[in-house]
Amino acid sequence: MKQNNGVADRSGWLCWRRWLKIALCTFAIAAMAIGGGSNQSALAQNVNPLSYANRNEVNTSDWYDPPKFQSQDGELNVTLTVGERNYQAFAGTSNLVLRSYKGECNGNCSGSDDVEGAVGPTLRVKAGDVLKVHLVNNLTELDHANCEDGATHENKLHCFDYTNLHTHGLHISPEGNSDNVLVNIPPRESHKFELQIPGKAHNLQDHYPGTFWYHAHRHGSTTVQLASGMAGALIVEDPADVPKSITDARERIFVFQQLAFDARGKVQERDNNMVETLFDNFNGKGDEAGPRKYTTINGRQVPVINMQPAEVERWRFIDAGIFELLDIKLLDDSNKQEVADFFYTIALDGIYLKNVRKVKDIKMAPGYRVDAMVKAPAAGTYWLFKKRTTFLPSANTPPNPREQILAKVVVAGKDCEGNCHSDLPTNDDLNDLPRPKDLMNVSTTVSDEEVEFSFGDNSDQFLINDKQYDPKTVQFCLQKDAVQDWKLTSMAGQHPFHIHVNAFQIIDPGNSQDLNKGDWRDTIVVPAKSVGNGKPIIIRTKYENFTGHFVLHCHILHHEDQGMMSLVQIKDANTCAPPNGS
Repeated sequence: MKQNNGVADRSGWLCWRRWLKIALCTFAIAAMAIGGGSNQSALAQNVNPLSYANRNEVNTSDWYDPPKFQSQDGELNVTLTVGERNYQAFAGTSNLVLRSYKGECNGNCSGSDDVEGAVGPTLRVKAGDVLKVHLVNNLTELDHANCEDGATHENKLHCFDYTNLHTHGLHISPEGNSDNVLVNIPPRESHKFELQIPGKAHNLQDHYPGTFWYHAHRHGSTTVQLASGMAGALIVEDPADVPKSITDARERIFVFQQLAFDARGKVQERDNNMVETLFDNFNGKGDEAGPRKYTTINGRQVPVINMQPAEVERWRFIDAGIFELLDIKLLDDSNKQEVADFFYTIALDGIYLKNVRKVKDIKMAPGYRVDAMVKAPAAGTYWLFKKRTTFLPSANTPPNPREQILAKVVVAGKDCEGNCHSDLPTNDDLNDLPRPKDLMNVSTTVSDEEVEFSFGDNSDQFLINDKQYDPKTVQFCLQKDAVQDWKLTSMAGQHPFHIHVNAFQIIDPGNSQDLNKGDWRDTIVVPAKSVGNGKPIIIRTKYENFTGHFVLHCHILHHEDQGMMSLVQIKDANTCAPPNGS
């Protein structure tokens, strides 16, 4: 097997797996760690091997760009096959068998798939394109009763080998073979999705460019499948009039994930109560107790990023994790000081901001995307670093399990003068870029909706407006073309709110420290009422172009799988009703 600085390339697809109890292993969101003698002794002493203090002993890996598939002549036609693939965290460690995507080009596209197994290929389309995805489920069903029966419904982690596909953040139809997360694809079956990206050729305003992503979204198995790596980047390309200060920069895609390795890079074997046990350990146990999870970038542990002094790159961050909050900084190796002039945020959740924001850190929750231009500091060694503390604390939410080095940044060579890109975008560069039509001064046309996250009497009851998800009940009935405000609150803990189909604009950040009035988003963390002034977050949206059924939910995915999700319908004229067959 070919090795790249300790990270193994893919070793092929498996046709069998019962002996390994894959359904139990792959979602032990337990952590990756590094191999090697000195690190093994650190692990024996219960020391965090990826802490800043251990930076000189870290095993790094080469930077890895996931393979990309690019649309041609208005179409991107690919096959994504879900299968089992061997994957190693590091040389000499046990294989993990992942459920993961393998991509294949079907006609109108360019690219190839040498995916290592932990992240899907990057799909790149333009406004007006048709994205055709033949999703083939090659998983082997374990013993899960009632998974094919649409009349049977459970708010628990179940049916791990049944799947579907969601294009997170795209403004497209949720019906039929489009972005329909109510589809259920059993093992050894397939489904053809056809997603029409809005464009002028179809009498619709061009879809705004940006960073989006795709992932599995079958209720009950979402947590398991994303913890196994079933996610990938989806980019809507910039139009020709986007300034060269953005488009001429080298682009890097960062898909952040946590996979099912234990602290020695080995697969954890658990009994049938694995998930419940693991999540009990996650809540409030800190560094020492419970499983250890480490964040990877494109499936790699601590990749090395090489830059020249003053070089400017565009980094597209995608949080494809299932639980953890990320507070990311750049630290100087010589003094552990934060580098102040490094991150320049230009887009959130795939939608361009109206001005460039220089920030010291990048704050992310599951589902978030952040586009940042970065400007390399002086020559030296630096570390992309995840802080231990959360950025939205509350009494009910523990801090992140541990600090972690995410990547090594090596700045070397001559200053970037003419031989690489060195221009940062200005506020004027961003001012006229494509984004949804501003709603700040648009009057609402219907009464407000409200979403309140809460827990039930039992620890496994996750609720929205005191109800668990029911596929037979439309909880939010919306009118096409209406402009509406939503009030978002949480009775306990912080929850990333995500709604499909339509992005929304922040009208009032309420008690959030993470939001800015006027920004467009599709996923935001809602703090507990006990935080700050306790005010609700108010968002505004317009239900343009599409009708149909879809969902809103908490993007902490084991909350979603256990009921913290609601069925939504946008109607044209008739009364709302559950989808056919539910």
